[in-house]
Order: sequence, then C-alpha cells, then structure tokens
Amino acid sequence: MPEQLFANVASTTLNGAITNTATTWTVTSSANFPTASLTLDREFRAAFVDASVPPNVLEYFSVGNVSGTTWSDVTRAVEDPTRFPAASRATGTRVVMLVTRGVLESFERRSRTVGHNVL
Repeated sequence: MPEQLFANVASTTLNGAITNTATTWTVTSSANFPTASLTLDREFRAAFVDASVPPNVLEYFSVGNVSGTTWSDVTRAVEDPTRFPAASRATGTRVVMLVTRGVLESFERRSRTVGHNVL
C-alpha cells in the first residue's frame, strides 16, 4: 500500500460532472490537499459528501496523482463499496479529506509485519 498522506481541513468541490467509472477529474481547488504521486508511491483518501450538516459520506476514494486541480489515478469506492458505491457525481459535489478505517487498519498491518507494537 502506498504511503498515506494527510492534511487538516482540506475540502473542495468537483469542477465538472463525472461518471461512475471516472478515474480522472478536475476540482475547483487542490489547496490544502497533499500532493499525491504514484511515482513516489504516495496517495491520499478522500470522500464525496452531501450538503447536510454534518455531511453524509457518499463514496470513499483514493487519489494517486495531483497536478494542479486535476486529480488522476483515482481508485473509486475503496471502502465498503456496497454501502458507498462509485456513482456519477454532479458539478459542485463536495469533496473532503478524512482518515478512514481502511487507512488506520493498514498501519496496524504494516506495524505487525515489521515487528512494531501499535497502541
């Protein structure tokens, strides 16, 4: 699993509609998001969310490359795909970065393979 990148209070919106199979899209801003790069084996997890307060997650995904406002090499529905499936998303859909169960569990698996204790 690539190195997981994190940032605080990172959010944006889609700058164009996407299909349920899209793996590249444009966002209105990449500010506050880390710079993912598959070449450097670095990615981050994010989610599409609705407009409710607090927001409901619609889908989790991982981003493999960021170049300006273009996100590519995106893996869709990376966690609980039955509950949070890949679907078409409209222009303006909110995107937030968050820590997910899958990422946290990957740290535990990696720690055990190298003999470290996880608190």
